Amino acid sequence: MPYHRYMGTSVRANVIVPTQHSHSQKPVHRNGFTLIELLCTLAIIAVLLGIAVPSMTTLLQQSRSTAFANELTGLVNATRQLAVSSQTVTTFCPTIDYLTCSKDWSQGAMVFTDENANLTLDDNDQLFRVLPALKDGNKLYWRAFQNKQLIQFSPMGYTRSQNGTFTFCPHTGGLTTTRLLIVNKSGRVRPGTDKNNDGIQEQPNGKAPDCEA
Repeated sequence: MPYHRYMGTSVRANVIVPTQHSHSQKPVHRNGFTLIELLCTLAIIAVLLGIAVPSMTTLLQQSRSTAFANELTGLVNATRQLAVSSQTVTTFCPTIDYLTCSKDWSQGAMVFTDENANLTLDDNDQLFRVLPALKDGNKLYWRAFQNKQLIQFSPMGYTRSQNGTFTFCPHTGGLTTTRLLIVNKSGRVRPGTDKNNDGIQEQPNGKAPDCEA
């Protein structure tokens, strides 16, 4: 025990040494991911994206295909109504120059009065509606009786003994994005049906769409 000398007198000093209490330390919790957890999470995200992205792409293309089919229906109906209102023959046909009919519907099309039914926009004819050329590799086919690449309506509003099917084939998306429009001899238009519920519209003969030229 240490002593301190104070004014000639030895005094013992008590030194108090604090005692160190032993308390058990609580575990420290750290928030975050381990490397393995992070890799597993990334793998799950990649799988989900692999499923979701193609599905979303198909849905978008189906929506575009339906919109185009509606536009095409409007053009056929417009050709029919123009024939009745103008009391003359009208023609809906593919064209490149918007003056004469051609054979490739994907290059564009036109609706016009065709008084002499010569498939040419003459001076006395009226250009009524046009369909621009398709983009992105999309294709449009018209398969009809006598294999004529056109539709003509009489002043009575009937086709000139024609019936057939339009087939719109997008470049991507497969047959579930293909759209069919069926035109009967009376000029009525209806979409293809899906009787077996496989997501694919069917031709009048029950077969799948034909997107081969």
